[in-house]
Amino acid sequence: MATNSLVLIENGRNVLSNFAYAPFVADGLLYLTIEQYVCIQKAKYFKAHALCATLFCTRSPRKCKEITQDLDQIDCNDWVSVSDEFVYGGLKEKFSQNKAARDALFKARGQVIVNCDKFDKVWGVGFDANDPRLQDKNCWGQNKLGNMLMQLCIEMFN
Repeated sequence: MATNSLVLIENGRNVLSNFAYAPFVADGLLYLTIEQYVCIQKAKYFKAHALCATLFCTRSPRKCKEITQDLDQIDCNDWVSVSDEFVYGGLKEKFSQNKAARDALFKARGQVIVNCDKFDKVWGVGFDANDPRLQDKNCWGQNKLGNMLMQLCIEMFN
């Protein structure tokens, strides 16, 4: 286990990604990806129940994200205040139930998990895995997904 080495997440290319197919059950319902789970939680939170059925039938995590983007216009700050709780809860379900995901998280323990998403400075670092700024943490966005996964790693394996 390397200390301070980086584990890079690229959307859908790594089982640690919210876009990776890694089925799990929460509240008696089957979710295919964390992205699908979070989008459905967002739709429920904003009482957009008609979207939930569409989201359950949508296999593409990118399409789920597109479908719920309009909900951000309702009250983005309201969602931001509760989204961490929903995401972390979904991550706990995914990594406790899905062996491949759990094994990948176990291998990442003690390392810095980085969500390399050039379009997202909140859940990611704001650039992709080939960007030289990756070596300078002062350039990073919030990396909330990476930080949550590192916290979950501590919770599950220590």
